[in-house]
Parts: sequence; structure tokens; C-alpha cells
Amino acid sequence: LGKRTIEPLLQLPAMTDPEKLALVAPHHRMNPAATQTNPQLMVLNILKAVNLALNHGNSPVSPYFYVWYGLVMAAQGHYEMAYKVGAVGIRLDLKGDNRSIDAAVHMVYGAFVAFWRTSVAESTDYLRRALRMSLETGSHVYAGYSSAFLTIFRLFKGDSVDDIRAESRDFDAMLTRIGDAV
Repeated sequence: LGKRTIEPLLQLPAMTDPEKLALVAPHHRMNPAATQTNPQLMVLNILKAVNLALNHGNSPVSPYFYVWYGLVMAAQGHYEMAYKVGAVGIRLDLKGDNRSIDAAVHMVYGAFVAFWRTSVAESTDYLRRALRMSLETGSHVYAGYSSAFLTIFRLFKGDSVDDIRAESRDFDAMLTRIGDAV
């Protein structure tokens, strides 16, 4: 972002150039694999996707990359910037119509970004939304991630272990039912 402020990201025009839209699509598809196999590649991938938005407008997957950029900023200790840029991703996602990224956007923000600047309770709200959105859109992998992080964050909050255990059993049954048991 350089010296840019974060709020203007909301005002970027829509990315309309078919060539640029074609460029951002592989970044979106490769990010999960890069995240799990090569963190440096993941960071480069996110930076390239954000740079495309800065230079050519917001694409349908820009909200996804803004929350991931927030994760990168948090990992570097830039918690305020992480929170703000992640919030831009959430706001763009809520006003956009790309339902395929909803669960990922809310899960990443709730699990990795928001809690640095807000309560763990608020983070669990994002994770619950992510879980609901994952089930609505068929993004079952995010149902698993959201369930796991909800369990962990509830422990952090100090919720009753009996309540957490009961909900965990519900999560297990749900994930087994949808065929994505963790």
C-alpha cells in the first residue's frame, strides 16, 4: 500500500479489464495451496493480487485478498493496519455479490485478524458467520476451519468446557454429514 491510506480501497473502481480479471483468478485459486506449502509464495501471491487491485480496481475476489493482506500485516506485527485492511475486505464482501468467497473472508478475518484489535467474542461472531456462509455456499472446507477455530476461541473466552464439548460434538456430526470430517 505504500503511503496510501486504507479507506480509499473501498472507493476503487471495479476491475473491468478482462485481461486483469484473468490474471487475478489464478492468484485466488493458488492461495490455499501456497498457504499450506510455501508461506513466502503465499505472501507474494497476496501482494500481487492486492497490487492488481490498486492499479486496476477491485475484482470480485479483492475482499478475499484484503483479509489475507491483513493476515500478513498481523504476522509482521502491524496489528492496526491488519485490522483496518481486513475490515475493508469484510465491508467489500458484504456489499459485493461473490458468495463463493464469503466463508473464506469471514473465517480468515475472525481467526487471524480481528482478535488483534477487538474482543475474542467478536472474532467468534465472524467465525459463526463464516460457518453459516460455508454451509450456505457449499464451501465445506471453511465449515471445518470455522468449527475448529470456534472451539479454540471459545476456550480462550473461558466458556464452559461442557458447552464447548457439546458444540464440538455437533460440529463433528455436521462435518461427518457433509463429508468433510476433519
